Amino acid sequence: MDIYFYNYAGDDKVINKTLGEPTVSMVNGTLRDDCDLIDPIILVHSDPRGSNYAWIPEFNRWYFINDIEVIRTGLWQISCHVDVLKTYE
Repeated sequence: MDIYFYNYAGDDKVINKTLGEPTVSMVNGTLRDDCDLIDPIILVHSDPRGSNYAWIPEFNRWYFINDIEVIRTGLWQISCHVDVLKTYE
């Protein structure tokens, strides 16, 4: 699946968020085991550090990045939570 990462510096409770250009574009991610649409955990091979927000077109949802964990060299685990306000604005 494709993922676009952003660095959002505004208030989380704003509906019309201004994001600018993605910090990392078109990352190919893999879901980790069983995953839901609200709190997905995704493995990526591109460095997402410096990002705190993501768009996943396949899910048609925007996400806050809660945690980025290095699994091994060149593999990161991203824990996300859906941003309901941006997703359904």
